[in-house]
Amino acid sequence: MNSEILGKYIVLFEGDKVGSLNVYQKGLMIELECQCVCASAVVLRLAVLTGNSRKVLGVMMPEGDKLKFKKKYSKSDLKQLAIESIDGCYLITDQEAEQPFDITKIPAEINPAPKMQPEPLSEAEPTPIPDLEPELAPEPLPTPELEPEAAPEPLPTPELEPEAAPEPLPTPELEPEAKQKNEFLFKEWVIEEDPQSLFGDEELIKSSQGVTGTLKKSLNNGNIMLAVPFAANEPFPLMQIFCFGESMSIRGKNYLVFQIKNGKLVC
Repeated sequence: MNSEILGKYIVLFEGDKVGSLNVYQKGLMIELECQCVCASAVVLRLAVLTGNSRKVLGVMMPEGDKLKFKKKYSKSDLKQLAIESIDGCYLITDQEAEQPFDITKIPAEINPAPKMQPEPLSEAEPTPIPDLEPELAPEPLPTPELEPEAAPEPLPTPELEPEAAPEPLPTPELEPEAKQKNEFLFKEWVIEEDPQSLFGDEELIKSSQGVTGTLKKSLNNGNIMLAVPFAANEPFPLMQIFCFGESMSIRGKNYLVFQIKNGKLVC
């Protein structure tokens, strides 16, 4: 693995700067951490240019008003991915990811990528590394904010459960418009015991393993509606796509309903 990839890069979407990508050494691993603004309502993926090829690294996950990606790679992982350098960083849609890559169609502002910070001089030099790690190491630590937020929610449940049960019932707002529709649709809902089989994305397959109580409904246009049960006092299992779901009450139970086509989320 070439240490030249270590540093901080600007991330672009449709020619605009939307965030940054940090690449730093942590022990024996190389960590890639990207944070961007929510630039689009569709699912976006992080891609990097290396030489004359493009590598799609993964899905940008919504977290508050930001999109985030974080992953660790060993030197052999990067060698297998053939990432020797980072010449550009940008966000692409699923449709763009499926199209054949053509280096001649990459905008000039993406290639080469502006490097916001100099690369670390050497892993062996003790002086630059302590200076670099205190700056870069704290940046990944915002992720524990998600755990403190998610953990406290179950803790107040003894007090919130009596109040939390009525809270999800803003479904009365939906029921005047959708009650009859929901009751009709339920006749066509069936129990889905293997929700992970409906997704094509590796991260969503992993997140949906073990999820129970889901319902499935096939639409005339070929799309599939997946209803995942949720409650205010319990963590939602598919948090990375929570904001793309539609709240629906089916026979008195609360669900988040997602549309899926060919294994991909329809926004």
